[in-house]
Amino acid sequence: LTSLIQTTGSLEEQEAVTVEIPASVSIASVCVKNGETVTAGQILAKVDQTALMKSIASVHEAMDDIDGQLQDAHEARASKTLTAPVDGIVKAVYAEPGQKAMDVMEEHGALMLLSLDGCMAVQVPAGEELTMGSAVTVTLSDGAELPGEVTYLEEGVATVTVVDRGYAIGELVSVKGEAGELLGSGALYVHKALKVTGYLGTITRIYRGEGRSVTAGTSLLSLSDTADLADYQELLQKRATYEEELLRLFEIYQDGYIHASCDGVVQGLSDEYAYSPLSDMVAGLTVQRLATGPQDADPTEFINVLMEVGYQYDFIFYLIKGGEVSVTDFTSLPTPSGSGTKEYTFGSETIFIFSGGWDTASVSDIRVGDKLLFTFSQDEEQKLMWVILEHPVQQPHGNHNFGGGKVTVPNSTPKPTYSIATTELCTITPQERMLITVPIDELDVLALSLGQEAELYLDALPTTALQATVTKIDPEGTNSGGNTKYSVTLSLDRSAQLYPGMNGTVCFPRKVRAGALTVPLAAVTEEGNRIVVYRAYDEETDQLLDPVEVQTGVSDGTDVEILSGLALGDAYYYRYADAISYVTE
Repeated sequence: LTSLIQTTGSLEEQEAVTVEIPASVSIASVCVKNGETVTAGQILAKVDQTALMKSIASVHEAMDDIDGQLQDAHEARASKTLTAPVDGIVKAVYAEPGQKAMDVMEEHGALMLLSLDGCMAVQVPAGEELTMGSAVTVTLSDGAELPGEVTYLEEGVATVTVVDRGYAIGELVSVKGEAGELLGSGALYVHKALKVTGYLGTITRIYRGEGRSVTAGTSLLSLSDTADLADYQELLQKRATYEEELLRLFEIYQDGYIHASCDGVVQGLSDEYAYSPLSDMVAGLTVQRLATGPQDADPTEFINVLMEVGYQYDFIFYLIKGGEVSVTDFTSLPTPSGSGTKEYTFGSETIFIFSGGWDTASVSDIRVGDKLLFTFSQDEEQKLMWVILEHPVQQPHGNHNFGGGKVTVPNSTPKPTYSIATTELCTITPQERMLITVPIDELDVLALSLGQEAELYLDALPTTALQATVTKIDPEGTNSGGNTKYSVTLSLDRSAQLYPGMNGTVCFPRKVRAGALTVPLAAVTEEGNRIVVYRAYDEETDQLLDPVEVQTGVSDGTDVEILSGLALGDAYYYRYADAISYVTE
């Protein structure tokens, strides 16, 4: 038995790949236009690195805030002791060491039960002879008799109390009046009870057992891990998200560009982005150095601006008491003079430091109180050549000194906040392959698999068999008229002859395994969501009976493969017609 599944569809473009960037990243310019073809890794845009560093600082601040919350949550996870809020007697202890507080609460509604007046109570019907304060006799289940008193009457119900001598909650008792008449019976309960509750943590110790008297403030039990673990885990997950965002921002900052993630055609770039050819964009980042560094440069050939670090937040620096100075020796900087403030965010500047010899430094070496000399060229462009860092002698070397040395800067901007989000820069539609999505009947879909080969015959190329491969089988089918169809997507190599929208027929050749069990296709019936074959027939009523669910395989339009539900030799019944007669009048 061989078969051929045939179905039709139309050619489509490959699914576009979205180029997403953190929403906080500002695009300085783009170097491609919509409709251009790019290759994977190609530069698409240049980022605003100054704004990017402010975003990095904001992420750091957000992580610091989460760290503070985590510390608070960690401290809350330490042991916690529950104490008695009022005087009373421990009537019941439901909790045991090692149990989860929430489990105990779900079963008993409390961890402990305190009796506030030392009495037990029972409710019975109130006859006319009963009044507040009436003396009654309460008989326990073992026959012992106790003196009781009616302490409350309401709507024909009398509340009777007895002094508690360790009687069990729920014990069945009977109540008699002064003349010995039976008033009723019921279960004992704590007259005035206080529930000791707690939902978080694990029970570690019980300080007061049943029957013990307690005063307000007495320790009752202790718990560990009392913080809300769900909130704690949420904080950890949130911090991990910020860590990923920080890494992404650093990667973009170090590179300075946004790159194409795949080959294809660019679409969706906003007209708001400034366009700059790639050659200009790259050239704009190249510093034309007049010298290799301060070690072999004449200070008088440059414009030198000396500032002092007054406040630092990560890579954002507030520089104070600075201005243009005359420098004769780069190895010994003068004292900053002048006034005013400047906010500065470090980008890709080269930083030098002199300590017995010239060496390079990093942004992390800068701290509050340091001197920073910005050296510019004297030409029209006045490009920044380098930055020289000098640590004051009285301050020890260290990274990010935030303690005690902060200088309050007038009109300084507040620390930024940060919200993680992404924005779409553009989309890239790959051009190597094309797709075709076709409907497959429920009786045939199980015969297909990912990676399976098929042949495509386009209406425009009817004699050419194009090779296609199954890349997706949608598990969610669409039912119409009692029949379910499933969408199957295939991909094929793109060529100059193929255009989106071309119609064609997909053919899936297949063979049934040797010795496969088959039945006529007419014997297979759908009942609801099942495929069945009938195994019995009632001649008197002319009804098919005993349906059995089967799993079908391939079909050639006449017979169908049975994978399960029937065995060789099983009888089955179905209706068929040898001929069709037409009667006209």
